[in-house]
This record gives sequence, C-alpha cells and structure tokens, in this order.
Amino acid sequence: QKHVTPHVYSFSAAISACDKGGQWQKALDLLAELQHADLAPTMVTYSAVIAACWRSSKCEALLHLTSTMLQTASDGFEAENYDHAFQAGSVLDCFKHAVLVCLLQEATADATPFTYIDTHAGRGIYDLDSENALQRNNSIFGISQVLGKCHRSTCTAIERYLEAIRRFNEHTVHTVGRPSMRHYLGSPCLAWMWLRPQDRAIVFELRETVHAALQRSLEKSPAHCEVDIRCENSYAALLGETSHDGFGGRGLVLIDPPYEPYTLYMASNLLMLKRLHLKWPSC
Repeated sequence: QKHVTPHVYSFSAAISACDKGGQWQKALDLLAELQHADLAPTMVTYSAVIAACWRSSKCEALLHLTSTMLQTASDGFEAENYDHAFQAGSVLDCFKHAVLVCLLQEATADATPFTYIDTHAGRGIYDLDSENALQRNNSIFGISQVLGKCHRSTCTAIERYLEAIRRFNEHTVHTVGRPSMRHYLGSPCLAWMWLRPQDRAIVFELRETVHAALQRSLEKSPAHCEVDIRCENSYAALLGETSHDGFGGRGLVLIDPPYEPYTLYMASNLLMLKRLHLKWPSC
C-alpha cells in the first residue's frame, strides 16, 4: 500500500465528498485532521465544510466555522469577479431598492443622526447602455416595466424611489438617440439622496476597479453627509473585535453580496446579523 502525503487539496476534495454525502461530522473531523497536520485550510476547504454543515442544518458549527474562516482566510473574497452591471435594474434590484427607500424614509423621519452601512456597494451608478448591462438586458423586465406601468403608486416609498431614478435621468438619452432612462442608481447612490448632514455613510467595495467607479459615482451624485468609501472586505472589517468601537446610536445596514458561492455568503450573512444584534442592537 502506497503512502499518500497529506495535502490541502486532497483534504479539500475529501471534505467536498463529505458534503455531497451529507457527512457533516466527517467533514469537521477531516478539517481538524488537516490542521493537526500543520496544513492551512484554504477558502475552498472552508467552503466545503460550511456547505456540509449547511446541508445538515448544523447552525452553531456553521457560524463557528465562518468566524474562523473570516479570521484566517478572508482574502479569498478578493477573487470574486462578479459585476453587478449584469443585474442592474433587474426585478430583484427594484424590490431591494424600494425596500431600502422605505427604510431610509423611516430612518430620516427622526431628526437623530444615524449611520448607513453598505457591505457590498458596487459601482453606485450603472450605465444601462454598457456592454455588460446589455448582455442580459435585465432592466427591460425590471425598472423599465415599473417606470412604464407605475405612474402613480399608493406606496410612498415606491413613488419616491421612482422619482429619484427619473430625476437622475432627466438630461440623459440612450446612445441610439431616443430619450429614455439610461442610468440606474445602485444602493449607495440612492442612500445618499436621503442621508442628511448629521448622518454618515460607510460603504464597502472589495474590488479595486469597482471601488474606483464608486468614487467617481460619488462625484456625479454627491452626498450631503460624511461618506467613508472603503476598499476592503466588509465581513472581516465589521466582524473584527474592535470594529464597532466607532459605531453607536441608530444604524441601517444593507447586506447584499453576490451569493457566489451561495452557502459561503449566506453563512457570512448569518454571522454578521448575529454579531450586529449583539454589538449594535440599535441598528
């Protein structure tokens, strides 16, 4: 019998097989064995163990693993190549942003300042005539339909949301020359329209190119409050032991990652919600 030298790739493959077979405890045992062999688990390794625990609904193990992963292998999120331009103005965007406006209206009804945090801010402003946006044309079935059919709404939040989109597009035309909506506002730029001088915004975007685009968006749609645009991993930043020292009072946190891979981001979201509830109950 030939001896097989332990390697992180072989462990990851075995753990992935445990996930497919529903063997969550064996996946945890293999992770412990890997660490005992002085090997460092990768994001792929953690993702496989998290998926196994997720499949078997082992929530406590899931949250513990996610916390450990973010402390030791958080740089793995930098490999994400997702660009929200493909989904800008989609049905999901319309729903999410209408809810966001509803929450912003509620927050600004009180004169007390609050902090707005966006964990995955994206570009801020999306050109619907761009190559990426036109590749799937999701806005045709989303914001274009809502604008075309919802001339008056009994819901104030939806009316204000659509008003903000229309106002930003007042002087824009499509490249083909017909007057229409060309730009779609992402969550940070929508939020800046509601934030007041006494409020502040902290927005995260990990990818450097998208982060640069977000900074340019701020110039096109200036905020009336203090804005901190950070090019870093929001999970690692917000889940750190001292991350909430500067946070206090009221807060609104939008968590909307790309969900690729789904279980990894969902586990991170659940951990984030748990920590925020404990450390910042007023948000």
